[in-house]
Amino acid sequence: MPTAIVVGILLHHYLACAKGLVPYLIFIILLLAYSGLHFRRLRIRKENVIMLIFHVLLAIGGYCLCISFNKTVAQ
Repeated sequence: MPTAIVVGILLHHYLACAKGLVPYLIFIILLLAYSGLHFRRLRIRKENVIMLIFHVLLAIGGYCLCISFNKTVAQ
C-alpha cells in the first residue's frame, strides 16, 4: 500500500492518461481479493433479498428527493 501511494504521488502526471482504466483495475483487485470465496457455500436467504430490495428502494428514494433540489447532486 505505501508503495502504491508513493508511485501515485511521484508519477501522477504520467498515470493521468490511464484514468479510463480505473474501473477495470478496481474490478481486478476485487476479483483477486474475493477469489478465495467458495461460491458453493454461499446461500441467498430471504434476509439478503429483503436487504437488497430495501437498499435499491432507498437509493431510488434518495435520488428522487435530491433531484428536486439539484440534478447534479442527485446523480
